[in-house]
Amino acid sequence: RRLVAFGLAAAAARRIGEIPDAAIGRRDGGGPREAYVVLVGAMDARRSYQPWLYSFVAIATSLRRHGSRADFVVFLARRRDGASSKAPETRLLESEESVLRACEARWRYASPPGARAQPGFHLGNYKLLTWQHTEYDAIQLLDADVLPKMNMDALFALRGAVATEVTACPGRVSPLNAGWILLEPSVARFEALVRMLDARRDELSSSDEAPYLPWGRPLDRWMNSDGVWQPPGWAFFDAAGNQGHLYAHFRFDARSLTILLHARRLEYRALTYRGEAASSPSVEPRPPADAVLELLRRVFPCPFSAKARQAPVAHAYAHFTGQRKPWHAFAPRHRRFRDWYLALLPEDGAALPDETPNATTALLRAALEAGRKRGAPPLAEAYSPSQLLEALRLGSDDSTDSSSQEASPGSRRRRSKPQTAESPARRRRRRRPP
Repeated sequence: RRLVAFGLAAAAARRIGEIPDAAIGRRDGGGPREAYVVLVGAMDARRSYQPWLYSFVAIATSLRRHGSRADFVVFLARRRDGASSKAPETRLLESEESVLRACEARWRYASPPGARAQPGFHLGNYKLLTWQHTEYDAIQLLDADVLPKMNMDALFALRGAVATEVTACPGRVSPLNAGWILLEPSVARFEALVRMLDARRDELSSSDEAPYLPWGRPLDRWMNSDGVWQPPGWAFFDAAGNQGHLYAHFRFDARSLTILLHARRLEYRALTYRGEAASSPSVEPRPPADAVLELLRRVFPCPFSAKARQAPVAHAYAHFTGQRKPWHAFAPRHRRFRDWYLALLPEDGAALPDETPNATTALLRAALEAGRKRGAPPLAEAYSPSQLLEALRLGSDDSTDSSSQEASPGSRRRRSKPQTAESPARRRRRRRPP
């Protein structure tokens, strides 16, 4: 109740609540000029979106506690794919709207972009709607399974430091990872992205020997997050999906893309940007300017680089990649999962007196119950509200990393399968430029 009351009181000073279509892109003279956007969905009668909605709440709460002054916007995808549906629309419950207001968020019921409504529509394509929100000068687009570890507002300053519309990070298995993207909203850019989406080629060429060209053009070598050049071709993860789409458009069509690497960056630029002359396109990594390098040391948005993990940089967020998420099972000894749980408690909630455990843990218990895997026992059978808080207190001294597994008290910890070392010959072949 205290969180809801705080959220309602703050609504007068901030843009909070559902975003009507007429308000998209409209500047009202007030409010922040920057925003974080997260996609959640799809909205369905089973409410399978709920764990992801609670994760958005954790993102917004963590950013606000670290001092962020930007807006928080969540897209609620109306359908899992682009096919037309006669099923009644699922909307947020009143209690869910109250939770979003409490974390000072805006939400938008999002329809699939583009004219090609078809089964198999990539859910990530809803992210294209971010470019419609021209009420903001800059937007950080985040995956719903990240957790900020600091105030990421400083990254908005990259917009003025790099001469491209989009700044992003590479992944280990893709030239662009859509978990974090800094972008400049533009209606014209949105329309160009949708045109490209509608015209995409979904099938392989008729000849088995012809190259696979999901976006109508060949791809030369590209560099992954470890700074290793990868072979030409559209064979990387999500090449025909949202990540490949954004990479192809901003590298080849818009020619306005910066890829951040540890202490280096790749730039794909046209000869003009914002009406000013720019240098010719660069495809070789080069060091960022001193100001950018200093900013990235303080707030580094690319968590996948092995070199960056070993470097003295402050990683901006944790990214819960893979199949296991914090909400699947309560694991208080998992260091990064514990931070996610604490974000769903009132500030310093794990240190609150035991007289109020039920109210203190209500949001966290709702998130864990919504995200519980099918067949798993209810959380209440393993933990009472008091035991939940006690487990988080005890977990504060544990340094278990992401390889640990703990589902409930007394459960056996599963060990991750040891990695097989890569042979020197294979490493040389992988690093050899084409």
